Amino acid sequence: MFNKLMDYANKKEMRESRDEVVIGQMIASMARMGYPTIAYNTGTALDTGFQAILFATPGDDVLHTVQVTLDRKTGGGKLSEAVIGSKATLSVIAEVKNYLADPDDLLTMWRTDFANITKMPMLGHVKLDHRLNSVLATKTSVIELSQYDGPEDRERIDQLLHGMIAEVRQAVAQYKKHSPFEQDI
Repeated sequence: MFNKLMDYANKKEMRESRDEVVIGQMIASMARMGYPTIAYNTGTALDTGFQAILFATPGDDVLHTVQVTLDRKTGGGKLSEAVIGSKATLSVIAEVKNYLADPDDLLTMWRTDFANITKMPMLGHVKLDHRLNSVLATKTSVIELSQYDGPEDRERIDQLLHGMIAEVRQAVAQYKKHSPFEQDI
């Protein structure tokens, strides 16, 4: 009886920690791309399925940083996982940093903010957010964690992240202004 209880507890813990396995795989994937981790933000005691990892992008002439956020929505219970699976939202946020602000940028910011009214990242759209010296692009997808939690899923994770990063990079590339004051990181 004790072994059955322990087996159930171990399986429950594995279901609940699937997002941590996947985010670890994603950190490894980003390292293979040459993007080192520079910041971590994990969930609180009430929101244990949330992890956001910020990566530097050395050698990329457009992107300043990329943030990968994984937020587990389901998978805590055996019944919920059987019915709807172990779902999570995966968001990739790319940042372009411009070190000089041009007055014309304010007009561009207004146009982009107006165009964002109809865009929904959860439906596959890339949403842009202009800030004074940065432009952020966000792409969000709902993924099934069980498709990315094994060692055999390395290539699938690489394809997913590379595709999402390429899409947000393309969306913000037009806003990158090269400045003589930029430093190579």
